[in-house]
Amino acid sequence: MKISHAPFDYQAESYDSRAGLSPEICSSIAQKILAIAKVQPNDLIVEIGAGTGIIGEWLIQSSCQYLGLDISEQMLDIFRQKLDNKQQNWNLKQADANQVLPVPDSSTKVIFSSRTIHLLELEHIVNESFRIAHRQGAVFLMGRIQRQPDSVRETMRKKMRNLLQEHGLSQRQKEQKHSQLSDLFIDRNSTKIDPIEVNSWQVKNTPKQSIESWQQKQGLAGINPPVAVKESVLKELEIWAKTKFNSLETSIESEEAYIIEGFFIPSKNQT
Repeated sequence: MKISHAPFDYQAESYDSRAGLSPEICSSIAQKILAIAKVQPNDLIVEIGAGTGIIGEWLIQSSCQYLGLDISEQMLDIFRQKLDNKQQNWNLKQADANQVLPVPDSSTKVIFSSRTIHLLELEHIVNESFRIAHRQGAVFLMGRIQRQPDSVRETMRKKMRNLLQEHGLSQRQKEQKHSQLSDLFIDRNSTKIDPIEVNSWQVKNTPKQSIESWQQKQGLAGINPPVAVKESVLKELEIWAKTKFNSLETSIESEEAYIIEGFFIPSKNQT
């Protein structure tokens, strides 16, 4: 069924400049995925939330078969513009990962998702991962950016979530969802892959950058508050940040890192 409009469509044009990573980092992430999963030629890699192809375009450069899924056709359109149409090892499909994935049973050696899992229904994702996992077993990997607790971005994010709670809006924290996901996989005899730091880098951020980034988004913290509430939260956050950092333009350096973790899904004859 064709999805007429997706919540991330409006982010497509600005996503790479707002949330992208350098080619060197993205290449190293792809190489780490291939190494962890011991990917062989023509193994199928399914990426959930492929977006604009920040990492997917590097996976495609290997000898794997790559299927990128995303709810936003506009994001995928930008991904397609990066690719060589002469290559035959990739396919991009618009799909809602909270529905049945357009992937055959027992076909997939690697299931990968970057900065997306916390937005999805976890029990469904685990069930779908076991359905599409290759009979000989598969690897489920998820990537995330880890920030220092006292960094500008992390400090602003925590305060923004607190303000949402004060307005009667809250969502389960990412950390809680990751713990729930781990329980679901381990209950089905999967083996945990401990967090691996793939790369780290220095950044300089200002409070103003965080506020402007959230202004560009439709929602906040993965939920869609009424427009008036969103505006109120961001205004309160701006006032708070001026006091906390002395100015919205204060630039503070911190370190960020890209982390991969996941699970080895056992072969079908072991489950």
